[in-house]
Amino acid sequence: MNILFLLSWKYPGFGAASKRITNYKKGLSLCGNKIDVKSIYFQHKNPFRSLLNVLLMPLFTIIELVKNKNKTDIILVYGFGWICKLFIVFFGKINNIKVVFEVNEKPYSIVGSRRDYVLKYFFGINTWFLTRLVYPLTDGFVVISENLEKFVSTHKSPRAKIVKIPIIVDYDSYQTVTANTGGIKPYIFHSATLNDNKDGISDVIEALGLVVRKYNQPLHFYLTSRSALDATKVKVQEIIDIYNIGDYIHYLGDVDEETLQSYQKNCDLVVINKVDSEQNRYNFATKIGEYCALGKPIITTEVGEVSSYFNDGINCIFIPQHNPHIIAEKIMYLLNNPAYAQKIGEQARITASNEFDYKVNGVKIHDFFESVLNNN
Repeated sequence: MNILFLLSWKYPGFGAASKRITNYKKGLSLCGNKIDVKSIYFQHKNPFRSLLNVLLMPLFTIIELVKNKNKTDIILVYGFGWICKLFIVFFGKINNIKVVFEVNEKPYSIVGSRRDYVLKYFFGINTWFLTRLVYPLTDGFVVISENLEKFVSTHKSPRAKIVKIPIIVDYDSYQTVTANTGGIKPYIFHSATLNDNKDGISDVIEALGLVVRKYNQPLHFYLTSRSALDATKVKVQEIIDIYNIGDYIHYLGDVDEETLQSYQKNCDLVVINKVDSEQNRYNFATKIGEYCALGKPIITTEVGEVSSYFNDGINCIFIPQHNPHIIAEKIMYLLNNPAYAQKIGEQARITASNEFDYKVNGVKIHDFFESVLNNN
């Protein structure tokens, strides 16, 4: 098959989306498919130029599609608003090219950015056009979670195909990662913005304070970003001041992929404190798969798709939400019981190999694309 990946963001780039596309390419290429990736991405410092680029996005998209129509069997669409998606679907219908949407978040559910103050007024109308107008015309959907599968199934046409592809990692590459960081051990690691709406970061930092001050256990916390909403910044700083743990928190800033993986490899455990939000109920964090592949013991909440692949005390430790005291207790238990921590981590590694590796999922998505292509 000739498959065109059509993206609305910079590729290759840094982050979960770019990694997912790269692993799609690897898996599908192993099955003999020809993959081409086109990124319709424009960024300009001038806000008027940026706005113009957004308005012209459908035109740029159609131009790229016309250039590739004679060498494309299926288009995998990742990103874009509903207007561009509608243009892509119509183009596919006219030219007998199948169109598949990648859906790894519930549409318009992402919160926690300054843009929400404006965009929240358009969430309802955007969702209506996407689900009532665009989805029924689409040939197939790749979803990342069971909840997204249920959501899409209520809006797609009866003939449209759907497949669940979970988080994807290059399992073998993580077995060769070296831990050559200068981090002060023991430590935990966080490689995202400071977000309470998604990651409950304030509770994690308070748990750090409890570990250091209540249990007298030195524990360091390395983070790659200070970026946060103003309210979150204030709350985080208040917790740091209350527990006097400024010396235990280290901001690394932007790091390259090699350094990032090194810090992941070298950390003693990871806390992924997902809160029960609409966004988290439908998505599935890529970093969970990465830490699994590295064999790290994971402390996380039982929110969303994790319950389909993880069991408490087997390949992870589940915690309740909004409870830094229990987070601290679980951290201490893992630090004081290294054999148990290693056992949990090794079971997580097996999960990554069996469920999340690109070679396993490459076959699944290849078979799915074939079924879409033959669904006339």
